Amino acid sequence: MYEFEVLKHKTKDFVRVWNNCKYFAPKSVTEKYAKTVLDWQSSLTDALEIWKEKGIAMTSGELILANANLGALVECWLVLFLFTYYEDYTKEPRIKKDEVLEPEDFSFEDLKQFFYKKVFTKDNKKEWFEWISKIQYRRNAIHSFKNRDIGSPDEFLSNLNKYCEFVELICDRLPPIEDYCQ
Repeated sequence: MYEFEVLKHKTKDFVRVWNNCKYFAPKSVTEKYAKTVLDWQSSLTDALEIWKEKGIAMTSGELILANANLGALVECWLVLFLFTYYEDYTKEPRIKKDEVLEPEDFSFEDLKQFFYKKVFTKDNKKEWFEWISKIQYRRNAIHSFKNRDIGSPDEFLSNLNKYCEFVELICDRLPPIEDYCQ
């Protein structure tokens, strides 16, 4: 079981460092991060605690909101990863309708496909693709007016633990932020 405080600390460190990336990152990366609202990443991470505390007592409405919260964070981490490695991304960008697709314009589906093809390693790509697909599907229940499998509170809590592993996976592949933390 991942310590939730570690997740919050890791997210806050990431936000603090990349909010100040103009001091160490290439201009193209700095320009990408300048357009983001990174503080929302911390706030949405803190909000996960609401769902964690509600636990198995979550109502269907709360579960839909919890899944939307988690899905937004997963999607954001994928985009932020591409921002961090923007110069590498531009060497082999995703093309859609004969135009380069900027990371912030990716749909969740585009992100999922791109990471499957280009980022995740052979030993974990299927596992992460399937997990992200489930998160995406359940997140999209917030837009649905028809019956959709939203999972159970137990499954959400399990996905929350998997999310902590996901953040660890993403952070392990980023330049070491400890180098920039004070």
